[in-house]
Amino acid sequence: MSNKQYSSQMGKNLGLPFLGNLIEFEGMNLLSVFGSDRAGYRMALWVDYEENLTLADNWETWVVFSAEKNDILGYIRQELTLLDLIRGANTVGPDRIPYLYLMRINETTGKFTLNPNIPKDYMPSGDSFLADCIRSEAAEHLWD
Repeated sequence: MSNKQYSSQMGKNLGLPFLGNLIEFEGMNLLSVFGSDRAGYRMALWVDYEENLTLADNWETWVVFSAEKNDILGYIRQELTLLDLIRGANTVGPDRIPYLYLMRINETTGKFTLNPNIPKDYMPSGDSFLADCIRSEAAEHLWD
């Protein structure tokens, strides 16, 4: 499955269209943006890959959260950090709680784990501004 197909499938599982990636590294989508709902735009940050060779049961783990368009643009312009986005930079509410999303590799199913207590290792640092070296080409033109 290609990265674009993978992101589109994740969007289908979230029930929102895939808009684009903000961060790509070595061909991997690391931060994706999906369509909006009442809570704002959904974003997905890749945090882990779990391989089980015995069961051929491989999972990718993403932290999924909501963000307002202005906050996403602030992140692209390096005015806000990724941690600010996840914490809900300018908007707070019950729909802004991040949760874990596990997606089986090369399959169309995903599993959501609602958990406001995201492991600390999965959270970005306080200085997690969008670096030019990992910014995707699509980041600047997400809403063009």
